[in-house]
Amino acid sequence: MKLHPVFRKLTRLVSSMKFGMILLSFLALFSITGTVLPQGRPESYYRSAYPAWTGLIRIFHLDRVFTSWWFVLLVALLALNLTFCSLRSLPSLLHRMKSWRSADQIRAHPPEYRRSLPDNLSMEEAFRLTGFTVQKSADGLFRARRHNIGWLGSWLTHVGILLIIIFYVFGKWFGFETMVYGIPGSSAPVLETGYTVRFDDFDILYREDYSVHQYLTDAAILDSAGQIVRKGVLQVNQPMTGPGFDLFQSGTGWALTARLEKDGQELSHRTLFQSEAYAQDGEDIVLQFMDFYPDFILREGHPYTRSPFPQNPRILYAIYHKGQQVQMDLAVPGTPLRFLNYTFHLESPRLFTVLQAVSDPGIPGVLAGGLLLLAGIFLSFYWIPQEFYGVTENSGASWITATTRRNQALFYEELDRRLKINPSGGTNV
Repeated sequence: MKLHPVFRKLTRLVSSMKFGMILLSFLALFSITGTVLPQGRPESYYRSAYPAWTGLIRIFHLDRVFTSWWFVLLVALLALNLTFCSLRSLPSLLHRMKSWRSADQIRAHPPEYRRSLPDNLSMEEAFRLTGFTVQKSADGLFRARRHNIGWLGSWLTHVGILLIIIFYVFGKWFGFETMVYGIPGSSAPVLETGYTVRFDDFDILYREDYSVHQYLTDAAILDSAGQIVRKGVLQVNQPMTGPGFDLFQSGTGWALTARLEKDGQELSHRTLFQSEAYAQDGEDIVLQFMDFYPDFILREGHPYTRSPFPQNPRILYAIYHKGQQVQMDLAVPGTPLRFLNYTFHLESPRLFTVLQAVSDPGIPGVLAGGLLLLAGIFLSFYWIPQEFYGVTENSGASWITATTRRNQALFYEELDRRLKINPSGGTNV
């Protein structure tokens, strides 16, 4: 069936290498953007953190790059490009792997390497010395080949890249990445998985200069019935494998026990984590826990901490009333913070641990694609197809010829060395 010219041109464009390189460039650019720019945050976060780029982030969905329609479209086009390239090239590659040159073709158009067979060598002996397993064709041609699968190197490379891209996006689409944090004795849900992380203990090992040597989180993963599924100690570079997700030690911070009173009556209490805001439904008052200095010292008008231990603690806080900041100051934990008829109590500073929960169902596919990619690169550069032919004329004269795709000079030198032929000694035909 003859294709319409427009469809034929479109097919050629989609399956061209130039089109594939353009798509790869765009995907690389947006993948870097999606990695550097925090994903899945509220719109208010981007307005605050990236005020000059808020419009672009909203228009191009840069807050959820990997699930945006245009990113999926780019991936689909690249997958289509690689699929067309692979399907179009495979039949010719398989034909090339199976086909042999005939005796007439060798006589009419011998490859670049051609030598007279020394009188002291039989054809079978020449093939044996060069490491080829000889076979004789119906037209009397001696022939052999090795590393024939190397023809598939480029094809496997394309298929490997295709699998990596498809499963990378698959993992981003159907997986998740979130933070769970808490103080010892508390628990936190892992999104809507039905599982909960219980924080049993947390410790930090310091060096003599107070730099962190290691974070240690003793944690357990519980199912919806409260049964322990996994339990252990997490460290940096030593994650915990859970049911469908992995937990990684990510960081730490300070938490406080916070209470809000109005007219002397307690409205609520909660654990307030560093950088969080304490808001009460129905009230126009908000407290933001901005920072914590465990061993406070004032140096040149700026707050610092001398050590990571709470020996002289200070809390940096801000109070907002009806959306306007009305207070910002440092306070000792336990000091009542009053504004109008409201009073905040911030007490009992303690460290909390931050864990990263990651689910990526695309990892096995990406791994398979990576292995195919490595295999393709190896075959392309180190498993180069070689062919060796021997011809015996009716006159009784015999000569040999050989060909390879790459490193011809080294291949021909190796053949001459094994056969003890000196090309400058008059043995060329």
